Order: sequence, then C-alpha cells, then structure tokens
Amino acid sequence: MNSCGSAKGSPGAVRRSPVEVLLVELLKKHSIVADWLALTRASNLPTVLSDALVGCAMAFCVSTSLVGYDIEWFTVAATAIGLASFYMAGMVLNGIVDRRIDAQERPYRPIAAGRIRLPVAWSAFVVLMGLGFSLRPSFSPTPTPVVVAALIGIWTLSTANSMRSDMLRRLAKGWCVIAVGAAIWWAIDSVARAPFDLSTLKPEVADSVYAASVALNTVTVLLAASIVLYNFTHARSAWSIGFLALCRFLVPIAMMMAIIVPNGTFAAEYGALQVPSSGGLLRPGATNLLFALALPVGIAIHTVVLSLAARREVSRDASQYRCASCGYPVTTDATRCSECGISFAEKAPLAEGALPPRDRLRATLLASMPLIPVAILVVYAWLFAFRSIGMGGALGGMITGSSILGITTPFWVARWTYAATATLLAIWFAIASTRGLRAALLHTTRKPSGIAAMIAAFALLDAASVAVLGHIAISLACIALWITTRLLQRRILGS
Repeated sequence: MNSCGSAKGSPGAVRRSPVEVLLVELLKKHSIVADWLALTRASNLPTVLSDALVGCAMAFCVSTSLVGYDIEWFTVAATAIGLASFYMAGMVLNGIVDRRIDAQERPYRPIAAGRIRLPVAWSAFVVLMGLGFSLRPSFSPTPTPVVVAALIGIWTLSTANSMRSDMLRRLAKGWCVIAVGAAIWWAIDSVARAPFDLSTLKPEVADSVYAASVALNTVTVLLAASIVLYNFTHARSAWSIGFLALCRFLVPIAMMMAIIVPNGTFAAEYGALQVPSSGGLLRPGATNLLFALALPVGIAIHTVVLSLAARREVSRDASQYRCASCGYPVTTDATRCSECGISFAEKAPLAEGALPPRDRLRATLLASMPLIPVAILVVYAWLFAFRSIGMGGALGGMITGSSILGITTPFWVARWTYAATATLLAIWFAIASTRGLRAALLHTTRKPSGIAAMIAAFALLDAASVAVLGHIAISLACIALWITTRLLQRRILGS
C-alpha cells in the first residue's frame, strides 16, 4: 500500500475536497474530462476572449456617445460565452471531419482513438452551435427546435447503424437532411426577420432599427457558416484558410455589434459611426470605423500565417531532412523536392534542425505581417502624441478621456502612454510570434509547441491593438489572457 494511505477505508486516507477531485480528474490522462478539453482545444479559449475584448474597444471607438455605464455587461458576458461556444463547436467538428486522418497521423486524438463516440461528438457540435446562436443579443427566436431535430436525427442514425437496419438508416439520413435544411432556413429567416413590429415607428427610425438587426444577425450567421465551411474544405483546398481567417475576423465584429446595437448607437447613427468621447487616440470622423476595422484585419492576417505553418505540423514521412531551398520535409531516398521541384543534385538537403537562411527571413517577415494594420495605427498614435505636446490646458480640457486606468493625467501624457504601450506590446507580439513560427519550421518535435505559441500570440496582438485605441485596462486583460493560455497549454494540447 502506498504510504500516503490513499486506499479507501485506510486510517491514513487523505480526504480531498470536490475542487481537488476535479483538478485530479482534469489532469488525469485520457479521462473523459481531459478528452473533451483536448477535443475542444480549451487551452486556446482565452485567445477567443481576447479577440472579443478587441470588439469591446472597437465599440467605444466607433460610437459617439457610448460610455462604460451604458454597456449591458451581462450581454457582453453572454456574447463572449456564445463566441467561445462557436469556437469549441468548430474544434469538435474538426475532430469529426478529420477522424480518419487523425487515425493515421494523430491516433491519440479522442475521436480517432474511440474514447469519444461519433454520435456523442456530433451531438456536442449541434448543442454548442445552438448555444452560440442562443446567447447572442437578438430578437430572433432561439434555434431550439432545430437543435432538437438534429439530435433526433443523429441518434436515430446511430441506432440504425448499430442495428444494421437499412430502412431505419435511410429514414434517419432523410431526417438529418431535413434538419440541415431547417437550420439553413432558420439562419436566413433570422437575418431577414424584423426584430419586432416596426409599423408603429417612423419610416426612417424603422429602417434604422431593421438595418441594425440585419447587421447583428448577419455577422453571427457568417461566423457559423465560416466554421462549417472551413472544416469541410480544409483538407481539400489551401484556400479554405480564408474561411478560418474570416472566423477570427468576425469575432471582434460580433462583439462590437452586440454592444452598439442593443445600446441603440447603430440604429441612431445608421452607419455614420464616429469617434466616441471616451478618449481614444483617433480623431472624430466617419473614417474612424475604418481605422477600427484595421484591428480585425491584423487578427485575420495572423490567422493565415498560423494556418500556413500548421498545415505542415504533421509530416507523413516524419523526415529528418529538409529542402535547402524551401525548407519542405523530404525523405532520405528523394531526388527532388516535391514542393519547389529543385533537384538535390544541385543543392543537397539540410539535416533536420538547420533552418535555411531563406526560411529564417521568411519566418520573421510572415510573423510580423499581422502588425501591418496595427503599425499604421501606432504611427498615427505617435504623430498624434507628438502633436499633443504644447497643446494647452484648454485643449486638454475640451477632450475627455485623458486618463490612464482611471487616473487623470494631462492630455499629452495620456497620448504618449497609449502610443508607447502599443509600441512595446507590438514588439512583444513580433518576438513571440517569430519565435513560435521558427520553432514550427525548425524541428519536427517542436512544431506543436511552436504552433501553440503562435495561437497564444493572438492575445498579445489583441493587447497591442487595444492599446492603440487608448484602453489600457482592456490591454492588461488581454495580457492576462495570454498568460492563462500559455499556462493551460502546458496541460492541454493547444495544437
């Protein structure tokens, strides 16, 4: 017996609290909890929340009147949970679609190993997608009937397969087709449906309210559609990365719309969204919305770079050599690179672990590309910071928001702090992303850790983006989410 006395009924048995029991269960390899955390990539969820925080900062940026106490924080929290549900649904669907590939390349994955049954995974996907739609702020009905119909079809088909009944299998497949059609019809109807009876409103007001409702629901439907389309096309075409980039791009947009639409900002201004009085770095004007949209563009670019690296995360040949020209893995008996076509008689392949200079430069450039939209705003922030020097107290008094974490400061001090913080965070992101990308390209054994580091870098990019807009508190929250992601990735595979 172990000296700890952990056996049941032993005098020295250690009593664990429910929290300790839960933690032990979470850390136990191949437990049901650990399998679901691995399947849903729970370690990467904080990066989704940091993307959502960018949407909060954008809402302050594009609204002319929005302030902190105007925000319905319960709606923000519900929307964040809904966006996390969409992310987990996408990860579950990825495991379902890739189960045959995983059986060859990643046999330890929960679905490929048979530890999570296929109908259970399909049910989880349907429920998580339904939860994502239900938690968004909208007047449209919840998709509960569609979810129930899909669950009936899934388990009827599972029963038919276990009974080997062809008739029941055909009926179940027909039911599933009807459920999919109903889901598509519900999505279209939720976009086109008027939020309520608009006949009692003035025509211009009714048009504004309807436009706000359509904009809010369209973003959500596009997000869900991008998740499904990516998972069903990513193994067939490299262009499917565009769907994945669109998913990340829409996360902050969805949060922004969830804040400004119920608040009435979008309906009141009907597209003429301008700078708020909350003190961002950007000037008043309708173009402020375009500046704010540059931030999700940076997130989308980072998604593309990450996806390009991740597509080579698993090498079928597990080669110990790489092409000296393009860095692609090659077998020992190959005479020509299958990626760039160069003959190894002209340039001998490199041993695994030696990264060619071309790849070093490309890794640095690729990892820094997401900073292009942020860098433009950082340059603008520094120009505005330099111009703020010498602006008298009268100008500082006219422009609100000259505060840092609630501490009132001179106008120029706040602008210089915002610009300096954004610059430092942008450099931090560039270093972290470059190191992750080089690790993904350098060693076969370090690829998963490199990809995981690049995923966590989303939070640093979000922190830099939010700092540009002058929201230091939200930027600090993004940094905390980056730390959380890196800690969770030690226990739960992030890639």
